[in-house]
Order: sequence, then C-alpha cells, then structure tokens
Amino acid sequence: LGSYARNMGYGDIDKIQVQGTDACGNPGTSSGAFTKEIKASESKVVVVNSTFDVSAGETTGVQVQTTSTTRIKISVYDRSGTLLKVLADTIVTGTLEATWDGLSADGVGLPAGIYVIAIEMNGSVETRKVVLKK
Repeated sequence: LGSYARNMGYGDIDKIQVQGTDACGNPGTSSGAFTKEIKASESKVVVVNSTFDVSAGETTGVQVQTTSTTRIKISVYDRSGTLLKVLADTIVTGTLEATWDGLSADGVGLPAGIYVIAIEMNGSVETRKVVLKK
C-alpha cells in the first residue's frame, strides 16, 4: 500500500509513505520526503527599474527566465507583509515578464514607500525590494 502527496497539484512527489510487513511478519510504515534540486542556471530573476516614480508614468517590472516548465507566482506586498496585488500566477517555460504600476489589486494608488516583490517558483520564494516614488 502506498500513498503520496502532490506538490501544488502539478504531479511532483513530495512525500511517500509505504506500509507493509517485513520478513519476520512485523507490520510497519516507512516514509520519506523528496526535494528537487534546482541548479542556479535553471532560473534567473531580474527586477527592472527598482526605484520608480508613478507621477512620471514609470513602472517597475520583474523578468523571470527558466529552462524548465514551472509555476511562477509574482506578488507585491507592503513592508508589514500584506498582499497588495498578484502580478502573475502561471505555468511557463522560458521568460515571464510582469509589470507593476503602483496600484493595489482594486486599482487604488499606493503611497510612496518600500514594497516587496515575491517570486514563488520551484518550491521556494525569492524577494526583491522596490521603491515607489510620487
């Protein structure tokens, strides 16, 4: 009997559990975790225009390059950790570009300050700080 959990619904095996009987007839359970090793060359994250002035019509952007098919989610948070806007949430091979114009998800202009862009992929999160000027 075996069971496994799927990571985020994309079929990656995170954990496996096997139940059975050993050679002496003793029942038992064995489990283990699996991790995928990601080489640095498989993905690259670049923030374009990390200080931007929305009053001048500027935006900031994130460019993610990956050599494998992966789910990438790019989100904007304030410094207290509140999610403000999801810029992208998709499965991609190659390059994904997302821009942020300083607006929240409901279209409200946010105040000048430091914000965090989080890039989630391959089971990890990378963050970059951006400065919004007005």
